[in-house]
Parts: sequence; structure tokens; C-alpha cells
Amino acid sequence: APLRASAALPSTPISDPLVQASLAAWRLAPDLAPYPASTALHPSPAIIYVPGLLSPAECATIRARAAADAAADPAKAECDLYLNYRINREVETGAPSSEAAALTADAKLTPEQIDTAASSGFRSRLDPAILADLDLLPRIAALLGFPPSRSFRFAEGAWIRPSKRFAVVRDQTVVRYAPGEGVPPHVDGKDATLLVYLSDVDGGDAGGCTVFPELEGGELAVPPREGAALLYKSRKGLLHYSEKLRKGEKWIMQMLIDFEYKETGEPEIDWETGQILS
Repeated sequence: APLRASAALPSTPISDPLVQASLAAWRLAPDLAPYPASTALHPSPAIIYVPGLLSPAECATIRARAAADAAADPAKAECDLYLNYRINREVETGAPSSEAAALTADAKLTPEQIDTAASSGFRSRLDPAILADLDLLPRIAALLGFPPSRSFRFAEGAWIRPSKRFAVVRDQTVVRYAPGEGVPPHVDGKDATLLVYLSDVDGGDAGGCTVFPELEGGELAVPPREGAALLYKSRKGLLHYSEKLRKGEKWIMQMLIDFEYKETGEPEIDWETGQILS
């Protein structure tokens, strides 16, 4: 059975040399001082757990805004760039998802872990204005250890690259899961994933954990706790999945971020305005 981060799993201090070496290789120096209960759920590759990144009121605001957008125009609101969307379209035909079946078979998962006949959660794009209204971007930049001079740009195009002035948020989404729903094993393909739980999922049998199945020492299953966040790098590794939810509902916010850049010595150009920045 997966190790449960809420009780069974011994965490590793952020100051541990193995964690620090993993963060150095990742080229990330997160500032966790405002979150003293933060810990590494896995030292290398580092999976950082940050309790209380968002307040209950902030979580409620994001849930409400996402729900309102989805209710206004579900077809427009649902993000079509993700595994969730492809599985949902397959399941709508009345048959199990062949893509989900292949991914779960590769990972040797059971129907109790992922139900390939169920939909995969409703994923909607989060308007960056919500993050601005809640003043969350400076908090997230500080969490990642960025200097005050570095902020975020929102862009999907691969030709838009991070720089010393800007990290690039490739996507920011909110997902609502109903009972039976989960997401098969996958990687995220970006320099950093920030996954924030917007709701609790109560009870050891409720499901809905974020599961990393290929870690040394066994699987890690992280139960959702409102306001807590996971920070990890899943560009090519750290396979993970969202375990089938068995009761209640689960909400998450996810930001996929590219931040690594190379100094070229050439002036930086603002890709929106064409202005020379340095």
C-alpha cells in the first residue's frame, strides 16, 4: 500500500544535505521561512510539502471563481490541452478510455486506484486576474526563491523562454474531481509544478491522493489538505497520478512553470512589446 504522508511517512527536513543537493541540482532555492512546517516528503528528487500556502478564504475564492466560469460556459471553460480532457471525451462515448487503460496497465494499477471507465475531472483554465486579485503571484515568486526583480509571464508558446526578469507560467488550471474520478500516471514536462489543494478530502478510505509510484523506498501518497501545496520537478521524471476519489469532492490548483534560463550576454527583449529590457 502507498505510504501516507499524513501519518506513516517520515519526512525529511529541508536543511538535510540530500534535500539541499537535490534543490541545487534543480537550480531552485525556495524560501520556506514563512512556512515553518514545510518538509521534504521525498529528499531526492525533492518533493516539497508546504502547509498553509493559501488560506481557506483564498481557496474558497478560487473554487467559486472556477465554478462560476464553468457554469457560464462549460464547453469554453474546459481546458483541452490535458490528459483529463482526452479521457473525458473517450468516456463520453460509453466505453472505457483506451489511453487511461494503457497508462494504468503500464503502471500495474488496479481499478480501485484508477477507474478507466470514469471521467477524469473537470479542468478549467484559471484566469491570471484571479491570482492578481488575491495578490498571489508575489507570494509564489518568493516561495520559489526568486529575487524581487523577477516575476511571471503567462505564455503557452515554447518560443517564449524564461529570463532573469521573468519565469514563464505555461498553464494555470483548476480541477474539480467527483467520486470515481482520477488521473492516470503522467509527467508534467516543465521545470516546476506547484500543486495546491483547494479542499480537504477526509477519511483514509476517501481516495483522491496524489501518488508518486516509482520512488525509492516505495510509493508516496499525499492526501489533499486545503491550502497545502506540493512543489516538485516532473519534466521527465517523478511519474505521478491522482488516485480515484471515492467520496466527497476534490479541488486543486496547478501551475506549470518554466524558470531555467541561460545568460547569453545579449539584450533581453520584451516579447509582448518588442522593447529592449536590458
